[in-house]
Amino acid sequence: MSVEYNPKVSTDKLVFLVDAANPKSLSGPSATNWNSTGDSREIAYPNWGVPNSGTLDSGASYDSGNLGAIQFGSGDHVSFEEELFDPNSPIKSFSTTFWFKHDNTSDYMTLIGNDTTDDYCLLIYLFGKQKMRIASDGQNGIGNDATFWTAPFVFNPNIWYNAVMIRDHDGSNYTFKQYVNGELVDQSTGIDDGPSGNNVSNGSKTIGRSKNLGISESTMNFRGLISYVSAYQKVLSAEEVKQNYDALKYRYH
Repeated sequence: MSVEYNPKVSTDKLVFLVDAANPKSLSGPSATNWNSTGDSREIAYPNWGVPNSGTLDSGASYDSGNLGAIQFGSGDHVSFEEELFDPNSPIKSFSTTFWFKHDNTSDYMTLIGNDTTDDYCLLIYLFGKQKMRIASDGQNGIGNDATFWTAPFVFNPNIWYNAVMIRDHDGSNYTFKQYVNGELVDQSTGIDDGPSGNNVSNGSKTIGRSKNLGISESTMNFRGLISYVSAYQKVLSAEEVKQNYDALKYRYH
């Protein structure tokens, strides 16, 4: 019996969404593009442009498990035509959501980043193989990196996780939050935001690889499966995080 694709996820200020189980995002085993279906960004930001199209590069391939995922290995990545967040509207607050399973073979595993080294970008990656970090990479790599926050939760290998990373700016302080499988696991307030002008504005255009941080490109490769990535130009509430998790958890548990 086929399973109808109909996740009831929050769409308020959703600006980016790729889901390997959605035929509108990834058409199937032979697909070469992974396209964003975050259509609400065109309502919230009508001057932004066309929907975001991503290209599966360097061996990134379809995996049929869990209704659909992308397999990443050494150098595999997805490159998008547009930035994940609105480049015309620099933001101080955002939420990102991931469903992934890693294989624990690389010290730095990029979830979202950039494939160039000549501009600032938001990076979210697994650091030390198992902990998730929000960081900003400065121009020209080494010497201009800014680590925003490394969350303490340990993501064990070969297990599917839903992770949500949030940065909330209230006008004077930043609060970082991490949710795992629908539950708040950690938060921290008052962290220095580094050299990127306190905004997320440009650069984040890849999933699975980054050439940032001024280290060897090969060490930034994600290895494992990623099935779902979304970005919101707002702070998701605890209720919205739980709603999104409940809408999709049937595929992984």
